[in-house]
Amino acid sequence: MASPGSNDPGSNALCGDHGFARTGWRERHDRQPVLIAIDEAHNVLPASTDDPLLQATSELGVLIAGEGRKFGLQLFIATQRPAKVHPNVVTQCDNLVLMRMNGARDVDELVESFSHVPEAMVRSALGFKLGQALLAGPISPVPTFAQVGRRLSPEGGGDVPTTWAIVLTRIRGVRTSAPPRRPRPATTHRACGRSNSRTS
Repeated sequence: MASPGSNDPGSNALCGDHGFARTGWRERHDRQPVLIAIDEAHNVLPASTDDPLLQATSELGVLIAGEGRKFGLQLFIATQRPAKVHPNVVTQCDNLVLMRMNGARDVDELVESFSHVPEAMVRSALGFKLGQALLAGPISPVPTFAQVGRRLSPEGGGDVPTTWAIVLTRIRGVRTSAPPRRPRPATTHRACGRSNSRTS
């Protein structure tokens, strides 16, 4: 098959006469890989929802998970509820880093999705202690148990104001079961003659 930049009618019909298609094809080797990381993926790529926005994000997630690699897009998802993530996203994951799981249903889904990992190893996640993990896939061709060390960087998120939950509630029209936590007032600590103000 001819390249999209040629005069081949089949090639032009496939790629269209758009300039960006031809430019994209010519520059395909210059692509920089992009890692898309989604935390709490069950909220962004849900298995089922009536929300049109979440339906759109799930469809896009399925597309990226299945086809993204050829375009340099890598998908990294993190969730504590894998059974609630769209199954076509989970089954496209090559690597598995599994830490403590609390729900048997979620473990059942993982056993089915990662059939190349021995079932007993996946089910052992129900009893993991802090920092214990199961690694499987290209990052660990032989499924392996590991102990994750202490973090090297400071924990983030403490500076995020709690008012963001109010904005989200207004936008989506969802009521939260409890009012958002108010930030504590600044406190002054005196040590060694210095005054330090801190909010958390």
